[in-house]
Parts: sequence; C-alpha cells; structure tokens
Amino acid sequence: MEESVQQFRSAFHGFNREDVVRFIEEMTARHYGEVSRLQDDLRRVQAELDARQESSLLTENETLKGEKAGLEAKNAELQAQVEALEARLTDPEPPDGSTDWTSEELAAYRRAESVERQARERAAHICRQADSLVAGLAARMDSSHQNMTDAAEALGKALDGLQAALDLAQATLHDGAEALRQLHPDESAGA
Repeated sequence: MEESVQQFRSAFHGFNREDVVRFIEEMTARHYGEVSRLQDDLRRVQAELDARQESSLLTENETLKGEKAGLEAKNAELQAQVEALEARLTDPEPPDGSTDWTSEELAAYRRAESVERQARERAAHICRQADSLVAGLAARMDSSHQNMTDAAEALGKALDGLQAALDLAQATLHDGAEALRQLHPDESAGA
C-alpha cells in the first residue's frame, strides 16, 4: 500500500480536526479496499489450484484406464493360450502305434504347466505395476492437496497479519483524533 505523508493544517493548540478525521477516513477506505482485493486474489488462486489439480487427476485417470485396458487384453490372450493347451491335453491325437503316449503326455503336461506358471507370473507382475501406479497417483494427489492447503494457509495468515496491522493503525489514528479533540475543548463543545 502506498504511504503518503499527510500535511495537516495547523490550528490553535494542534492540528485541524477536520483534516485528521478526513485522513482517518481515507486510510480506512484504503484499508478495506486492500483487504477486498487480497480476498479476491485468494479466491482466484484457490480456483486456479482446484482447476489444475482436477485437470491433472483427469489426465492421470485416463492414462491408467488405457493401461488397464491393455493389461486386461494381455491377460485375456494368456488365458486363451492356457485354455488351448489344456484342450490339447484332454484331446490327444489318435494312436498310430509309433507314439509313446506316456512321454508325449508328460511333455505336454510340462509345457502346459510352464505356460500356466508364466501366465501367473506375468499376471502378478502386471498387478504389481498397477498397484505401483495407483500408489504413485495417491501420493501425488496427497502432495498436491498438502501444497494447496499450505498455500491457502499462508495466504490466510498474510491477510490476517495485514488486517491486524490495519486495525492497529486505525485504532492509533482514532486515539490520535480523540487526543486532538481533548486538546481543543472549545471545538469539542461546539461540534
């Protein structure tokens, strides 16, 4: 706020009472204007922070949805492979007399078991990745929320400090005006 040196007209036993009262009124009007402007700034900053956080969360949500769809498709593909291998195990080829079914069946069982184990490992890996992404998003959301809360509190404290300073200045000016009135008993009686 711009400070200006106020020149009061001299009066008998001090300053002109009207000049002092007018000065106090001007300072009060400036004070309320500044408080109003700062409150508007606070509301504007809060709205901007809310909009940024919402936009960021929507973008991350869309990204995670895309990743989830890809992981679900890969899981379905692996499930189809497992089912195809299980079908081959239950429907063996007709014997031609030269096939060793025991070793063929054992080899097929091992292949199916290996594919199933790989599918479970991939599914577990995909789940861990999804959990990690969700945990990271939650941490970022918590951090953004804390940053917004801290900024709003700091701005509120600054406004409170300004309000207290302006209230003190106004009280001092009122005390000065009262002291001036007491110095001029003849004007107080006439006013």
